[in-house]
Amino acid sequence: DRILLFHIKDFRVEPDGALKQVPVGQGILDFDRILTRIYEHNKDAVLVFEGTTGEALPESIRFIKEKIKSLA
Repeated sequence: DRILLFHIKDFRVEPDGALKQVPVGQGILDFDRILTRIYEHNKDAVLVFEGTTGEALPESIRFIKEKIKSLA
């Protein structure tokens, strides 16, 4: 009940099997499942984007807002 902030990031698997961090929403993480679990715990949780900067940030924010909207 005390967790208020979550760091979120995304990744993909490269052809050689290496993991590569990518902007939120551009990888393979199951954000439907992750956000459902977060918001079951705390609907006022703060999400901090890791590895998402610059030009990718607006699209990642839109992606997460749409996911959260679908939880309502």
